[in-house]
Amino acid sequence: MAKIFAIEDYPPIRDLLSEELTEEGNVVVSTGDPNLIPEMLRTFEPDLMILDPYVRGEIRWELLERIKNQKPHLPILIFADPYKEDPHQFQVDGWVAKSFLFDDLKQKIIKILEKPLWNPA
Repeated sequence: MAKIFAIEDYPPIRDLLSEELTEEGNVVVSTGDPNLIPEMLRTFEPDLMILDPYVRGEIRWELLERIKNQKPHLPILIFADPYKEDPHQFQVDGWVAKSFLFDDLKQKIIKILEKPLWNPA
């Protein structure tokens, strides 16, 4: 069982994503409000974050930067329309094209969570 924090602006997709991942045995917390991210990261302590960088009609890559500054070792999976040669693809642990078939997303989550976390100690 993993603790997954999902950021998705569109409520029906957010609800469906949460439901699908919860049915897989995960504990899922989600929001569409980027202002809640810092507090939720502190209180929920997720094992993985799923991020759609589109918020209110624009790409908000500074969200990724803020998350990485707060939790540099948190695995992040982008769940959004595919981009060609986007420089942000190297800042995350995976990228899954948004679809209502969650098989690709679930497989990526399993692969990311199976990786040992880097520990600088």
